[in-house]
Amino acid sequence: MNLAFVLHLYQPTTQSESAFRAVVAECYLPLLKLLKNKNNCAFTLNVSLGILEQFEKYGYDELLHLLKDLVESEKVELTGSAAYHPLLTKLSEDYVYQQIILDEYALGYYFGSHQGFEGENSILIKNIKGFFSPEMAINKDLIKVLDDLKYEWVLADSSAIVEKKNTCLYKLGDLHTSIVARDTALSNMLAFKRDSNVDDVVHYIMNDVADQESVVVVLDGETFGHHNKEGILLLELLIEKLHQINVDIVTVSTMIAGTESETIDDINETTWAFTPDKPKDIYRFWNINGNEIHSLFWKLHKIVTDPAVLPVINIFEEGNETVPIWIPAELKAINNAKYAEIITLQLEILKSMQSDKFWWASNMTVYDKLLYSPIMIENAVVIYQNIADMINDEKISTEIKDICSKILGNIVR
Repeated sequence: MNLAFVLHLYQPTTQSESAFRAVVAECYLPLLKLLKNKNNCAFTLNVSLGILEQFEKYGYDELLHLLKDLVESEKVELTGSAAYHPLLTKLSEDYVYQQIILDEYALGYYFGSHQGFEGENSILIKNIKGFFSPEMAINKDLIKVLDDLKYEWVLADSSAIVEKKNTCLYKLGDLHTSIVARDTALSNMLAFKRDSNVDDVVHYIMNDVADQESVVVVLDGETFGHHNKEGILLLELLIEKLHQINVDIVTVSTMIAGTESETIDDINETTWAFTPDKPKDIYRFWNINGNEIHSLFWKLHKIVTDPAVLPVINIFEEGNETVPIWIPAELKAINNAKYAEIITLQLEILKSMQSDKFWWASNMTVYDKLLYSPIMIENAVVIYQNIADMINDEKISTEIKDICSKILGNIVR
């Protein structure tokens, strides 16, 4: 059997520095060092611009170099994603492309080449074959965009598959982008563990999916060391045990190269939050009826993403293709103040789309954690206030600020 681990490493740009550094110490550094020291296994990681710029901002050059070494040694495969963790299924097509292309550019900047094939200044990265959609939000329209962008595969929750077969690999009609369905039960089993005992995981693999040639596990990378304080040990023990029972740990791209696919006519729109008892409530953490803060954030989202209000612009003007525009000092170095001003506004709009503002205002409980954080809500509001200060339309600016005030007034402390 081939088993592919996909780890989603992510912290929102609204995260506090102290919390970010804690996750790096508890999870990211020990996790990457573990992957470096383990032979005969390779992992697939999703590491998008939102977290990469924070690694650089807070001086984690060692971590970035370590990750680049893992990519170059093929111990880690990277996926494409959206730059700032939005629900892509809730965006206009223009903003879907904007988020994805910006993230591709960031992966090239941090892990690729800064020269083109003829020595010209350019950002290039190879072997980005797969795609991770934030919150595993997926629908047919998104897959069509990924197909247009030449992605070979996209990850999905198993609930996306209408007619499940004894495989994890599916083709949607005549689209070339394959759908890779995670084993939801196994993924959640690992995601919600709070110890280092691997017996239940191994039992599931040897009994429940023993007849499958390929299995995919997709979960937050923070599971290992941050959410589960014994998580690094858990992963190390699991790798050893899987080798003992002849399970090969490979990247998703390696796995699907030898996996038969099934053709399907349609998929369910879904997220990782799908549950069988509430099959239609797939956005239950991000769009709750009666949640006033959710309602107000969606109003803000509609205002700032309306092209009639703030048109979507090309953030890669000719001549600036190699500038890391998310780094303020680099953007200021561009000899075009008006362009830099427009890009700063566009980046704030992209950052405002982060799904975390809904997550931390949901007031729901996942396993052992209440999802309510006044600080994270306030930090999300600051982004919208920044947008209001940067736009030239006084009426729209005032409307944004008024809604921000209502959100702050609805926070329960």
